[in-house]
Amino acid sequence: MTSAKAAAQSAAFKLPYITCRNISAPEDDEANRKIYSGHAKASSVLDLEDNENVREYLVDAQGKQKQTPTLVHQAIRKTLNDNPDQFSVLNGGMVIVARGAEVDDKNKVLILKNPSIINGSQTQGELRRYFARRPEDEELDPSIKYEIIVTHDVDLIAEISIARNFQNDVRAISIAGRRGQLDDLEVALQRSFPKAQLRKSESDVITNGDYTDTEKLIQVIFALMPASLLGSLDSNGDGSKVFAYSQKTRCLKSFTRLCDDQENDQTARRVYKFFLAIFWPS
Repeated sequence: MTSAKAAAQSAAFKLPYITCRNISAPEDDEANRKIYSGHAKASSVLDLEDNENVREYLVDAQGKQKQTPTLVHQAIRKTLNDNPDQFSVLNGGMVIVARGAEVDDKNKVLILKNPSIINGSQTQGELRRYFARRPEDEELDPSIKYEIIVTHDVDLIAEISIARNFQNDVRAISIAGRRGQLDDLEVALQRSFPKAQLRKSESDVITNGDYTDTEKLIQVIFALMPASLLGSLDSNGDGSKVFAYSQKTRCLKSFTRLCDDQENDQTARRVYKFFLAIFWPS
C-alpha cells in the first residue's frame, strides 16, 4: 500500500447509521457541498474528532482544570440517566463537517474523510461519561441526530462552527481564535518567547503557564501604544488609553476589528503592525 493511500484511509471514519438522507439545498449543489441528516447510535460518535470545533468539551478538556458542569451539561446528564429513550428528541444532536463522504446504503455506513464535530462536543463529552459510568449489564444505546456538512471551504467551516455554537455562549476569545485572528500575534510573541502559546479558546484554561493570557496581553500593548498612533483610530484623535486599563473585552474586540480592517485600511494596518513589531527581540 502506498503511503498516500494509507494516509487517505487513516483519515477516513466509518459512521454506522440508522437513517440517512441527502438534504442538500440547490445552493449547496451549486457550491459543491453535500448535506446529510439522520440518526445514529450514540456509541458510534464517541471517537469522532472535534479539532475543527470552536471549543472542546468544557468540563474536562485535555490538560485543563476541570470546570463546573453548566446547565446544558446537567440537562444532558438528566436525560441520559432518567430518559435515555427520549435523548434523540430532547437533544439537538451533532453537526459534523467532512472533506468527503461516501454512503454505503447496503451496510448502512457513512465513510467520512477528515470529519470533525463542529457543534456537539458537549454532547459527545456527556455521552462518553454516560457510557463509562453505566452499569455493565445496561445495553441501551440511545439514538442521536446528526447533520453532516461535506465541504472543502475552510473559512465556511470556521463560520459554521461559530454560528452553531450559541447553546453555551461562545466568548469573543473563542471566536477570534477560530477565525485565526490571533495567529499572527502568537507568531510574533514566539519571536521572543519560542515556547509561548496564546489562549485562543475559552477551554484553554491558564494554568501552570500553559497559555499566555491573550486578553491581558492585548490590553498591555494598547496601554504601551503611542497616543498619536492610537489616536489615529479615533475620530476624536485624543488617543485616550483609559479603556486599556479596565475593559479587556473592548480591547480584544478592537484588536479583532484591526485584523479585519488592516488589509484595506492603512491606518488600521499601521496599528496592527505595532502589535506584531513590539515582540522583536532587542
